[in-house]
This record gives sequence, structure tokens and C-alpha cells, in this order.
Amino acid sequence: MVSLNVQDRSYNLVVRMPIDLSIIRAKLEDGQYPGSLLFFRDLLLMVNNALVYYARGSQESVAASGLRDCIVNE
Repeated sequence: MVSLNVQDRSYNLVVRMPIDLSIIRAKLEDGQYPGSLLFFRDLLLMVNNALVYYARGSQESVAASGLRDCIVNE
């Protein structure tokens, strides 16, 4: 598994299933997504992790919310 590059150690205390774009990319390149459902699930997991970790109204939270809207509408 690819390691998550998160500088703040508290992230791993708050987020139970960490994932980032490097992990998603590695899984994609390794053929671990037999269909789009698991790919979208991991994208939503990444976004939801950001929404859990970052304070509501923060720049990161607002960006994650916008990205979630894009993912859900696809």
C-alpha cells in the first residue's frame, strides 16, 4: 500500500480510513478498480475524510464540498 503523505499526525487519529490521490492513482495503475463504482467510492472516501478532518467553512472543507458535488453529479 502507498503511504499517505499527511504532515499532521492528528489526521490518523481522526480519519479511520485514510486515502489520498497517490493511493487512488496507484490502485488505478495496478488495475484494482474493476469498474467505476470502487473508483468513485474511493474518491468519495477521500473527500469525506477531508470534510471530517478540516473545520467547517475552512478553505479545505469548502474545496472538498465542491469536489464532492462534482463526484456525486457524475
